[in-house]
Amino acid sequence: MAIARFFKKINLFIIMMANSNWDKITQELFPGQTSYNRPDIVAYVFKLKKEKLIDDIYKKYIFEHIVAHMYVIEFQKCSLPHL
Repeated sequence: MAIARFFKKINLFIIMMANSNWDKITQELFPGQTSYNRPDIVAYVFKLKKEKLIDDIYKKYIFEHIVAHMYVIEFQKCSLPHL
């Protein structure tokens, strides 16, 4: 809230959620395993996708000039991260 108070206007509020059925996750699981058995793979794939999203926003200037940003990563009850 301090960032919003300082810059006075928030243009975007983006939410990104992990999906346990992403191809990169399901390819790394052994037969019979689920994403609940391998939270390390889920967290790593989510990290890669988060970095890709941030690179798209800042390096490709999808939303023009960015003045400030902030993100928080939390884990849902089903042990999947969201941003």
